[in-house]
Amino acid sequence: MKRFISMILLAMMLLTVVPFSSFTVSAAEEKLPFTDVKETDWFYEAVDYTYANGIFKGTNSAGTLFSPGNAMTRAQFATTLFRLSGANEADYQGESKFPDVPSNDWMTAAANWASEKGYVEGNNKGEFMPSKTLNRQTLATMLYRYAKDEYDTSVVRQTAFDRFGDKNDTADWAKDAMTWMVTVELINGTGANVKGAPTLAPAKTATRGQVAQILMNYANLQYYEDYNVGDILIGDTSISEYIIVYSSSAANPAKEFQKYIKMATGFELDLVQDTNCEIGTKEILIGQTNREGVTVNIDRSKCMTDNEAFVYGVQNGNLYITSNENKLGTAYGTYDFLEHYAGINFFGVFETVDVKKTFEVPADLNYFETSATNEFRVYYSNNYGSAEKWKCNEVNGIRGFYHALPSLGMDPSEFKADWSFQAEVHKNADPCLTTAKSQQNIITNAKKLAGGNGLWLGHSDGAGYCKCSSCAAYIREHGRMGPYFNILDVVADALEKDFPNVKILGLAYSHTWNMLKGFDRKDINKNVTYVVCGDNMCGTHSITSTGCKNESNPNNTYEKDYGYKVETVYGYKDCFDKIVELCPTIYIWDYIYPANHNEQPIPLFHRMYDNFTYFFENGACGFFLQNTTDDNACFDVMRCYMAAKLLRDGENMTEDQYWGYIQEFMKEYYGDGWTYIYEYINYMYELSQENEWHIWSNEDWNDIITEEQYRENFDYLMGLWEKAESLAQTEEMATRVRRDSTQMKYIELCLAYETYADSAMTAEDLAKYTALRDAYVEILETYGFEMPNISNLNPAFWRYS
Repeated sequence: MKRFISMILLAMMLLTVVPFSSFTVSAAEEKLPFTDVKETDWFYEAVDYTYANGIFKGTNSAGTLFSPGNAMTRAQFATTLFRLSGANEADYQGESKFPDVPSNDWMTAAANWASEKGYVEGNNKGEFMPSKTLNRQTLATMLYRYAKDEYDTSVVRQTAFDRFGDKNDTADWAKDAMTWMVTVELINGTGANVKGAPTLAPAKTATRGQVAQILMNYANLQYYEDYNVGDILIGDTSISEYIIVYSSSAANPAKEFQKYIKMATGFELDLVQDTNCEIGTKEILIGQTNREGVTVNIDRSKCMTDNEAFVYGVQNGNLYITSNENKLGTAYGTYDFLEHYAGINFFGVFETVDVKKTFEVPADLNYFETSATNEFRVYYSNNYGSAEKWKCNEVNGIRGFYHALPSLGMDPSEFKADWSFQAEVHKNADPCLTTAKSQQNIITNAKKLAGGNGLWLGHSDGAGYCKCSSCAAYIREHGRMGPYFNILDVVADALEKDFPNVKILGLAYSHTWNMLKGFDRKDINKNVTYVVCGDNMCGTHSITSTGCKNESNPNNTYEKDYGYKVETVYGYKDCFDKIVELCPTIYIWDYIYPANHNEQPIPLFHRMYDNFTYFFENGACGFFLQNTTDDNACFDVMRCYMAAKLLRDGENMTEDQYWGYIQEFMKEYYGDGWTYIYEYINYMYELSQENEWHIWSNEDWNDIITEEQYRENFDYLMGLWEKAESLAQTEEMATRVRRDSTQMKYIELCLAYETYADSAMTAEDLAKYTALRDAYVEILETYGFEMPNISNLNPAFWRYS
């Protein structure tokens, strides 16, 4: 995947020098000797690359310091370019052309060469100014002039430069260079955004770490070639020399591999089934081929019982991609390889290819992967992307309807082991859960459904529950959730002999949500599984937030003083932690959409990462991620894309990686103005932190962000969308910006109604409002959004089908 570069430029002098054409893209096999460069640093890979290629060494005599923050002088960078060019030093050494550059000095040849080539110019006194520290625009200009000998630098994208908030700070003589540099992404700004606009900081001093990055990027520059990727090396052999050999069950992944390799490189590899060709020496083996035990020996032991898992690697010069007998993992592995070693980005409604001169597949590659949610995953990806390409197909196998107790509690003579029958009665009151007779009914009926990976034993989706003396006493002792947790254990014990590995799933949800009390983990059956719902969580704040003040659905436990009594209101986090402490298996049922199905903004990306991270850290291994099934302006495509990323790899994903995925998506989806929409997301989140909401009980348009906040910030927020649209480099990108800006159009309409309601409500006032309403409805029709019943003038009361 693309790596985001916040800054770029600078270096020191080279001890060993090679021209760009002979650079290798592999990193140094030996460990970096620099104590001031960590693997987590943004410049680590670039330092590794430049060190491996002899471009840079240490700045101290021991070679243990790289000094990534040190600045660079004009003489040092001219010498860098000179040696990178491969020019003969003897041709330029001798008498200096500049009065401030000594003859026959270490910098003389480079200064003379750079002057002759036109890469540098002296000042009005004819001085080279060798010790002057370079700023970003001067360095960019030198490299731009150098690049002209290799590339057509006149091919630029003006919007790439115009998106920077401080573009006017760039000197006139540097604007052409800066425009080219940002077009080919050798400079991406300093990351110090001001109201959505990234900054170039043209006068800012550049650093050695930045120059290491730019030299690596320049060496990989694949500029306006027919294909984005120059080559893919397997070991040291071009992928163009390989054929694709597939097993009979892996024909489709093999065809996909062939298609995307051609899309990236232009190479069309031959495709043949393993039984139809002799064994060769350069083969890409997809699936479980007859080459195993002959040219490759694949350890797929970790895949055998895991349909989500895959392995790929290189043995004896052959690349293999495979999984278990289920074969789904082979498809996943194929797309994963294409993403990481061919630069293919599967964004859903569109796909892109990273621009890179060469991808390298290590000759000793041996990679295994499985999903963070390989036990249980239900996910609505809509029409936005391929679940297979996102490695996120449904993993279920749980029998029965989610809200199963109303039907399971029936007399066995009335019960039907049928999903639709259970669905019909799922809002009926729950049965008694504590008497022997009622428990036996549930066990008898459960046995009729049991099998697969598990059995649903979730409570009613209504609010009715048993209030008999037995249940009431149990609730007093064990909490509101107690009877529901206990029945899972009772049924799991009863079914374990006949169904030893079938999980019994309950719902920690809605009216049953409270603190569990009086249970001991060692007494709980291993098959008891709680699916913890996020509906009782504060919608604004993450589960680990310490600032949540939501009184009805707090994430933090607090004492509520009624005057005549003080009551403990248990926070979501404490209740969740108790479930984790007691329950053998935890799944999550969460919501990532506007439950009212309108187009209002919901700032969810910050808490989405925080919550997923906490859930995974506490052992969650399955998710039911409820999403809207209709198109929606609230970042629906990106919401689905990021949900899939988290469902697959949320267990290991860092926060930087998470936001990197979002930024990468936005850049390709919205175009050069994406930073304004990114600012919008962050600003809306900050506004929401002052308030609180809950996905079912409070989701009016002015709950998450108040009317007062919207009125105060509307022009600024809408302006961010307008700026983003103005910088979109294609009409398709501009359409996406307009489409998703509908969320602010909805707010505009709600504000307009409130203004109308506070007016004299004249015919003129009504006409003005209804014109805006009709225009908004037309927008909904244009983009295929959910159409409301607009019989009520107030959009807050519109109902959606």
